Amino acid sequence: HSGEDITSWLAKLVWYTPNAATLRFSLTEYSDTQEVPQVGEADDTSGLSLVDRLTRTRTAAFSYSTNGLPTVIWNPCLNAYTTRMDIRSRSFSSGQLDEIAWTTSGIELRNSSFIAGTSVDHTLTYGLEYTTDEERASRNGEDLRLFPNAEAVRTGVYVQDELKVGSWRVTPGLRHDTFATRAETV
Repeated sequence: HSGEDITSWLAKLVWYTPNAATLRFSLTEYSDTQEVPQVGEADDTSGLSLVDRLTRTRTAAFSYSTNGLPTVIWNPCLNAYTTRMDIRSRSFSSGQLDEIAWTTSGIELRNSSFIAGTSVDHTLTYGLEYTTDEERASRNGEDLRLFPNAEAVRTGVYVQDELKVGSWRVTPGLRHDTFATRAETV
């Protein structure tokens, strides 16, 4: 008493610009349609406990980077993405409709500087990251009490110095992150 249909696809575009930069863009989608037993009802053979469930995930990503020389001070890189996952589940017996959505978006900007020395080579990398998460859930159009609507924001800054001495590499670094959440009570 169950069935499943899975589809997915990926599209990518890469452009190597004349000024030694690379632009990348990608889109992906994954979709899974199922007729499966409700949680806790797997041994029901009547078929009445089945739910019709659709899970769909979509991601879009973009990046920019330079292909600098080993002595270049300015070698920026930018990464940005957003992912959304939707789960829609309807009970065959009760008609109850549960809908859950998660969205994650983020951006990272960093730079690497290559400094050649007489005995020590340095790769100094520094940057920042910013990410947001959002969760929403409903049952028959009303907020779902067991899964509160929520948001989270993460911010990070970092610096590291990769030191190369002969065949040895040492990478000291510092990072600071903040994390804030908010949930709605029903």
